[in-house]
Amino acid sequence: MPIRGPTPAWSRTFVLLAVALLLVGCASRPIEKNEHARAQSSLGSRGPGVGVELSWWVVDDNPFDDRLALNESPRSLVGDARPLAEVLSPYLNRVVPVTRESRQLWKANGFRLISVPREELDSIRDHLRLTGPVQQQFVGESPQWMEAMPGPRWFGVQSVGTDRGTVSLNTGAMRLLMRCWSGPAISIAGIDASKLVSGSIPGAVQVELLPQHVGVQDRGDVAALLKPKPTIAQEGVLFPRLSLEASFATDDALLIVPDSPDAEWKTRPEVDPFEDEGMFKQFGPPLPTLPTIGEIMMTDQVTGGRRNSRVVMVIMPLPPATFNLLGR
Repeated sequence: MPIRGPTPAWSRTFVLLAVALLLVGCASRPIEKNEHARAQSSLGSRGPGVGVELSWWVVDDNPFDDRLALNESPRSLVGDARPLAEVLSPYLNRVVPVTRESRQLWKANGFRLISVPREELDSIRDHLRLTGPVQQQFVGESPQWMEAMPGPRWFGVQSVGTDRGTVSLNTGAMRLLMRCWSGPAISIAGIDASKLVSGSIPGAVQVELLPQHVGVQDRGDVAALLKPKPTIAQEGVLFPRLSLEASFATDDALLIVPDSPDAEWKTRPEVDPFEDEGMFKQFGPPLPTLPTIGEIMMTDQVTGGRRNSRVVMVIMPLPPATFNLLGR
């Protein structure tokens, strides 16, 4: 059940926009019976339940920073809700099914990759301040690109900080593309392939993610209307350096959380009664920093917020029990 609470106007606007975009994304590729049939007849012991389940959590991460109306009392966290960084910090050292270089590159561009046990997802969600219903979508094996995470649109030129410096993006929106398929889990399981017999190769779900910037179509361009409809990968500018490949052979879920690369994720420290709180404190407002790709895609930054409202994307793998080169 979602945790509800009063939210300011800008937060409600962002939530409504995010939910609307997510609903459009979910409606763009409904799961049909013939898709289940195709998956069931594909290579290996793969049935209709093989693929990934996507979920999106809209989280208000700092209610104390809300813009309050005149004479309105400050908001409080509901129940045992805590900030995202505090809830997810215990999982930072867990193995993520991507290369170390890819994880660092995505972090440098505003995406935190966190692996958590499936059975602990409900507890994690219960400790966050959700501001909208949880959206879910099942995606079967799909070698074609599909939209997995739509971001809010902005108008004008948007400056974005990346690991290679500042880039300027025209009016449009960032989104995350995804495709997935089944494969063997030998490479990540450390299994000697020569000792395996037919039908005993463990299966895995291979997932590929790719950020893309999509501009606004010029409706007055008649020539463009006469051209063949572009593929989803041709609809915008891709960021191939940020192509992420993950191989899931377990039930662990992958969380993608937007945050500044410099943000420190630590558990709440205990206050030392002998520490002088006036020492080494920063005076004045923090210096403004450019939002990263992850932040303009998955926070309220481009809609006038302060990056407190965030969308957390959850990838729940559903790998096959075994993988075979020949169909049965």
